[in-house]
Amino acid sequence: MITILTLSNVILTLTLIFMHKRIKQIEKGIEDIGTNIGYIQKKSQEIEVSITIGKDEILKEFSGAYKKALMVPQAIYISKDNKKESRK
Repeated sequence: MITILTLSNVILTLTLIFMHKRIKQIEKGIEDIGTNIGYIQKKSQEIEVSITIGKDEILKEFSGAYKKALMVPQAIYISKDNKKESRK
């Protein structure tokens, strides 16, 4: 009887040790997932800022090019019936 109780106690102890190690691994995995999510959110914000800056630069560049294009006189070409027309 004592042998069965001792054996049961040893099995329960080993199971508890195994479960404790497994729980620690799961907790570490959850921490890593949290860290990865934080990293992804940070990178996402950096990308959004980069896109916004790029968009503003493109709009600024296009605006400047558009203004320059308006300052250039429009080309005049001769149509098939030999009339001068401005190209729009």
